[in-house]
Amino acid sequence: MTLREAIERDHTVKRMPNSDRWISVRIFRVWVPVFPLFVLPETFRVLLLIHDAHHLITGYGTDFRGEMELNAWTLASGGYFFNGAPWWMLLEGDGKSLLHAIHCLIWMPREFLSAFRKGWRQHSLYALDVDTALEMDLEDAKRYIASGVVPHESN
Repeated sequence: MTLREAIERDHTVKRMPNSDRWISVRIFRVWVPVFPLFVLPETFRVLLLIHDAHHLITGYGTDFRGEMELNAWTLASGGYFFNGAPWWMLLEGDGKSLLHAIHCLIWMPREFLSAFRKGWRQHSLYALDVDTALEMDLEDAKRYIASGVVPHESN
Protein backbone atom coordinates (compact mmCIF):
# COMPACT_ATOMS: atom_id res chain seq x y z
CA MET A 1 0.00 0.00 0.00
CA THR A 2 1.41 3.40 -0.97
CA LEU A 3 1.61 6.23 1.51
CA ARG A 4 -1.06 8.13 -0.45
CA GLU A 5 -3.42 5.12 -0.21
CA ALA A 6 -2.67 4.75 3.51
CA ILE A 7 -3.56 8.42 4.11
CA GLU A 8 -6.82 8.03 2.18
CA ARG A 9 -7.67 4.87 4.14
CA ASP A 10 -6.87 6.63 7.43
CA HIS A 11 -9.18 9.52 6.49
CA THR A 12 -11.93 7.02 5.63
CA VAL A 13 -11.49 5.13 8.91
CA LYS A 14 -11.65 8.43 10.84
CA ARG A 15 -14.74 9.34 8.80
CA MET A 16 -13.25 12.60 7.61
CA PRO A 17 -15.63 13.69 4.84
CA ASN A 18 -14.18 15.51 1.84
CA SER A 19 -10.66 15.47 3.31
CA ASP A 20 -9.31 16.06 -0.18
CA ARG A 21 -11.37 19.27 -0.51
CA TRP A 22 -11.66 20.73 3.02
CA ILE A 23 -9.59 21.27 6.13
CA SER A 24 -11.84 19.89 8.84
CA VAL A 25 -11.86 20.09 12.61
CA ARG A 26 -13.33 17.38 14.79
CA ILE A 27 -15.88 18.66 17.29
CA PHE A 28 -16.86 15.82 19.57
CA ARG A 29 -17.70 13.06 17.05
CA VAL A 30 -18.42 15.24 14.02
CA TRP A 31 -15.91 16.54 11.46
CA VAL A 32 -16.77 20.12 10.57
CA PRO A 33 -15.30 21.54 7.33
CA VAL A 34 -13.71 24.90 8.16
CA PHE A 35 -11.61 25.89 5.16
CA PRO A 36 -11.74 24.97 1.45
CA LEU A 37 -8.48 23.51 0.14
CA PHE A 38 -9.06 24.65 -3.45
CA VAL A 39 -8.19 28.24 -2.51
CA LEU A 40 -4.73 27.19 -1.33
CA PRO A 41 -1.73 26.80 -3.64
CA GLU A 42 -0.89 23.23 -4.70
CA THR A 43 2.34 23.28 -2.66
CA PHE A 44 0.36 23.97 0.51
CA ARG A 45 -2.14 21.18 -0.22
CA VAL A 46 0.79 18.79 -0.66
CA LEU A 47 2.26 20.01 2.63
CA LEU A 48 -0.98 18.92 4.32
CA LEU A 49 -0.74 15.42 2.80
CA ILE A 50 2.82 15.00 4.06
CA HIS A 51 1.70 16.36 7.44
CA ASP A 52 -1.04 13.69 7.53
CA ALA A 53 1.53 11.06 6.54
CA HIS A 54 3.67 12.09 9.51
CA HIS A 55 0.65 11.69 11.81
CA LEU A 56 0.10 8.22 10.40
CA ILE A 57 3.72 7.09 10.72
CA THR A 58 4.65 8.68 14.06
CA GLY A 59 1.36 7.78 15.75
CA TYR A 60 0.74 11.30 17.03
CA GLY A 61 -2.99 12.05 17.15
CA THR A 62 -4.94 14.79 15.41
CA ASP A 63 -6.15 16.32 18.67
CA PHE A 64 -4.47 19.38 20.24
CA ARG A 65 -1.85 17.30 22.03
CA GLY A 66 -1.03 15.28 18.91
CA GLU A 67 -0.68 18.40 16.78
CA MET A 68 1.69 19.96 19.30
CA GLU A 69 3.77 16.77 19.52
CA LEU A 70 3.92 16.48 15.74
CA ASN A 71 5.09 20.10 15.46
CA ALA A 72 7.88 19.44 17.95
CA TRP A 73 8.81 16.26 16.06
CA THR A 74 8.78 18.10 12.72
CA LEU A 75 11.01 20.90 13.97
CA ALA A 76 13.56 18.40 15.26
CA SER A 77 13.46 16.15 12.19
CA GLY A 78 14.27 18.89 9.71
CA GLY A 79 11.45 21.40 9.76
CA TYR A 80 8.85 22.13 7.13
CA PHE A 81 11.30 22.84 4.33
CA PHE A 82 10.43 20.41 1.60
CA ASN A 83 11.79 19.69 -1.82
CA GLY A 84 10.57 22.22 -4.37
CA ALA A 85 8.76 24.52 -1.93
CA PRO A 86 8.82 28.28 -2.45
CA TRP A 87 10.63 30.36 0.19
CA TRP A 88 7.40 31.57 1.82
CA MET A 89 6.41 27.98 2.69
CA LEU A 90 9.46 27.75 4.94
CA LEU A 91 8.41 30.93 6.77
CA GLU A 92 4.79 29.81 7.14
CA GLY A 93 5.54 26.22 8.15
CA ASP A 94 8.45 26.75 10.50
CA GLY A 95 7.03 30.02 11.86
CA LYS A 96 3.77 28.31 12.80
CA SER A 97 5.71 25.36 14.15
CA LEU A 98 7.82 27.59 16.39
CA LEU A 99 4.68 29.25 17.76
CA HIS A 100 3.14 25.84 18.48
CA ALA A 101 6.41 24.67 20.01
CA ILE A 102 6.35 27.57 22.47
CA HIS A 103 2.75 26.71 23.45
CA CYS A 104 3.64 23.05 23.79
CA LEU A 105 6.74 23.79 25.84
CA ILE A 106 4.67 25.87 28.26
CA TRP A 107 1.61 23.59 28.54
CA MET A 108 3.10 20.15 27.85
CA PRO A 109 6.86 20.26 28.45
CA ARG A 110 7.29 16.47 28.84
CA GLU A 111 5.37 15.71 25.65
CA PHE A 112 7.29 18.41 23.78
CA LEU A 113 10.69 17.12 24.90
CA SER A 114 9.75 13.51 24.17
CA ALA A 115 8.55 14.34 20.64
CA PHE A 116 11.53 16.62 19.99
CA ARG A 117 13.98 13.89 21.07
CA LYS A 118 12.20 11.37 18.85
CA GLY A 119 12.30 13.76 15.88
CA TRP A 120 15.96 14.57 16.45
CA ARG A 121 16.83 10.93 15.68
CA GLN A 122 14.47 10.64 12.70
CA HIS A 123 13.96 12.12 9.24
CA SER A 124 11.08 14.12 7.80
CA LEU A 125 9.38 13.24 4.52
CA TYR A 126 9.51 16.94 3.61
CA ALA A 127 13.10 16.42 2.40
CA LEU A 128 11.89 14.14 -0.40
CA ASP A 129 10.25 14.95 -3.68
CA VAL A 130 6.51 14.96 -2.97
CA ASP A 131 5.61 12.33 -5.55
CA THR A 132 8.43 10.08 -4.35
CA ALA A 133 7.19 10.34 -0.77
CA LEU A 134 3.49 9.77 -1.52
CA GLU A 135 4.09 6.85 -3.90
CA MET A 136 6.48 5.16 -1.46
CA ASP A 137 5.26 1.98 0.22
CA LEU A 138 4.04 2.67 3.77
CA GLU A 139 6.65 0.35 5.30
CA ASP A 140 9.39 1.95 3.18
CA ALA A 141 8.26 5.39 4.40
CA LYS A 142 8.53 4.19 8.00
CA ARG A 143 12.04 2.89 7.30
CA TYR A 144 12.98 6.19 5.64
CA ILE A 145 11.82 8.17 8.66
CA ALA A 146 13.86 5.89 10.92
CA SER A 147 17.04 5.81 8.80
CA GLY A 148 16.95 8.63 6.24
CA VAL A 149 17.68 6.18 3.41
CA VAL A 150 15.29 6.14 0.44
CA PRO A 151 14.58 2.43 -0.26
CA HIS A 152 15.47 2.45 -3.97
CA GLU A 153 18.83 4.10 -3.15
CA SER A 154 19.93 1.21 -0.94
CA ASN A 155 20.04 -1.28 -3.86
